[in-house]
Amino acid sequence: MACGIDEVEQRVSAEGWRERLKRLDGRVILGGVNKLSPDQFGLFLAKIAHSYAVAMLRDTFEPFLASAIRQERPLYLSHYVGGQIPIEQPRPTDHLHTLQIFSCGRPNGEMLVAVRIRLFAVDNLSTYDVVVGRATDQTMWPKPA
Repeated sequence: MACGIDEVEQRVSAEGWRERLKRLDGRVILGGVNKLSPDQFGLFLAKIAHSYAVAMLRDTFEPFLASAIRQERPLYLSHYVGGQIPIEQPRPTDHLHTLQIFSCGRPNGEMLVAVRIRLFAVDNLSTYDVVVGRATDQTMWPKPA
């Protein structure tokens, strides 16, 4: 898959986040559970990516994740959610989280819409790519910042 990262990147400020976390005394649990299953974590990433794509592209793409978000089984999350491909060195940032929307071309010419998620990007934690849908002739790509 050829990916064009002519991205628009959204950032969440990291200012003071470690201090806020310390005040919570380490009692922060993602999703309200002690241990996330792969499906729960994949669904968490899928919801973030889908929401971001809808906010950026509105209804100009064909979404893939709506039934998974409604938790209609089977979810097939492993088809859409994964580690960053191709693996790139993350750019240093002062922002807590970053989101990037980009397109990926398939060999058959089809263009897919994907979102790159970096949670706790300020600490260079893992990067995830989520394929959120298929681009259409009406897809209105945001202008790079």
